[in-house]
Amino acid sequence: MARDRERPTTDILRVPPAGNGRTVTASVRMSFYVQPRAARTEIVGYHGGDLKIRLAAPPLENAANLELIAFIARQLRLPKRNIRLTAGRTGRRKSVAIEGASAAAMAMLHVAALAAKAAHEAVGSHAKQPAVRSKR
Repeated sequence: MARDRERPTTDILRVPPAGNGRTVTASVRMSFYVQPRAARTEIVGYHGGDLKIRLAAPPLENAANLELIAFIARQLRLPKRNIRLTAGRTGRRKSVAIEGASAAAMAMLHVAALAAKAAHEAVGSHAKQPAVRSKR
């Protein structure tokens, strides 16, 4: 009798089919912490619970927001129209709604952040080691 029940889906990006039988893709919200005027645009890890991204664009006249949207679109291989800034227009903490991204593509953003964090820690731990001095 348990087999007769419909199993819940584990894919958070899918919702039940629409009336025409096609599957509709839901919007996913992500939080970002941005650092404008960086040397280059890249994912650098996490800041608190937010994904941290350095942006080459300055925070003037919406340039950093447009760079963030373009960067996320390139990383997820989506058109820019599928990415919308929902909060944080003038601050460093931004909330973005992303439509049409697969779970694998979203996971790649987090994998890139974890890889950047691990690389930073590897370099940082080496640089922070105290110098060994000989006793004379």
